[in-house]
Order: sequence, then C-alpha cells, then structure tokens
Amino acid sequence: MKKWALSAIVYLLVVVGVYYAYTGLAESPADGMEHKNTEQHAE
Repeated sequence: MKKWALSAIVYLLVVVGVYYAYTGLAESPADGMEHKNTEQHAE
C-alpha cells in the first residue's frame, strides 16, 4: 500500500511539474493567440 501511495504522489508531482514547465515555455507564443478586442462599437 505504501508503494502505491508513493507512486501516486510521484506521478502527481511529475504531472504538475510538466504542466508548469510547458506553460512557462509556451507563454510567449500564447500571448499572440490572446483575443484582444480592438473593434470600436458605436453607441
């Protein structure tokens, strides 16, 4: 049981680490995909 729990914790740490690494590396290109509302609406 302890081995299973340790494996689960390590797996979660790896997943979270990969997520943060990916978002850190993909931050620059993702900025260009952000929707910016530049249209001017007449009221």
